[in-house]
Amino acid sequence: MSTINEVAALASVSPMTAARILAGKSLRSKSRERVLQCARKLDYVRNQQAANLRTGRSRLIGVMVPFIDNPFYTKFLQEMHDALGAQGYQSLIACSFGESSSMLAAVSLFETYHVDGIVLDISEGVVTREVQKRLQALQRRARSVVVTGTQQHDIGYDHLYLDNHSAIAKVMRHLLSRSHRELGFIGGFEGNPNIENRLDGFRHALRKAGLPINPEWISLGNPALGVLPQRVNRLLRARKRPTAIVCTSDMIAMVVVKAAYEAGLRVPQDLAVTGFDDIEQASLLNPSLTTVRQPLRAMATDIVDLLLRGLGTKRVPIQEKRFEADLVIREST
Repeated sequence: MSTINEVAALASVSPMTAARILAGKSLRSKSRERVLQCARKLDYVRNQQAANLRTGRSRLIGVMVPFIDNPFYTKFLQEMHDALGAQGYQSLIACSFGESSSMLAAVSLFETYHVDGIVLDISEGVVTREVQKRLQALQRRARSVVVTGTQQHDIGYDHLYLDNHSAIAKVMRHLLSRSHRELGFIGGFEGNPNIENRLDGFRHALRKAGLPINPEWISLGNPALGVLPQRVNRLLRARKRPTAIVCTSDMIAMVVVKAAYEAGLRVPQDLAVTGFDDIEQASLLNPSLTTVRQPLRAMATDIVDLLLRGLGTKRVPIQEKRFEADLVIREST
């Protein structure tokens, strides 16, 4: 493998000049094209680790999500990858699995790789005191921390969130406009901030419409595909069932649609179904799924902006950003 000294000698410049040009600096240098040609001729590969040691930066951002196999988080990670890449950064991915111990392990992993910043989706799990200490230590070392996945407003870090109340209000207005007055709700684990916010929005919309809240038509629990059908079937096969079901994810909604057909119900004639997230499969379902679309590209771009803004030693005021979702109306309602 060729060295920077060999490139510099072939280009008749100093090693420092060659290093600056190959690092993307000195764009107006008269020697720039000659250095780049010599580097290509020698198959020179820049030693990024050495450059990181000199600058104190890794150009790595740690991104923690609850689950990688959830299509929503897969899509979020892709948007984060693209937004970071546009700024010359790479992502290091970890999962919390909804467990505080795994969240701590993820932060420890990021520290091992000397990341420049961390993005934490805390929609599953709790930020423990130990995790807080580690995040605060990172900030003292001029690393940036951005939190997402919750509507809390007392977070001590830059954070952004989707307005779940507004999103569910759009879903409910749509269903009410279709004359549905008996509505059910199926979501993930109780205690999940996003699930709780969406349920609050559901209840608020029913009260605003003067409709009763039937506890038997609200189901929270394990959203895993192995156990979810049992919850869905209990609701659909009850003596009296809702005419529309609001789901907190597209995956849950897909299970509801499948269970409805197995119970001899037509969607949307006998049962309207809505999802949340607008994953790619939502438009491919038959019938296609009415759902809520999160502005993931804009969110990822703003997360990166917050990260870069927080880098360095200068402390800046904490920023909070709120996003609105769009209702995508399709055949399931």
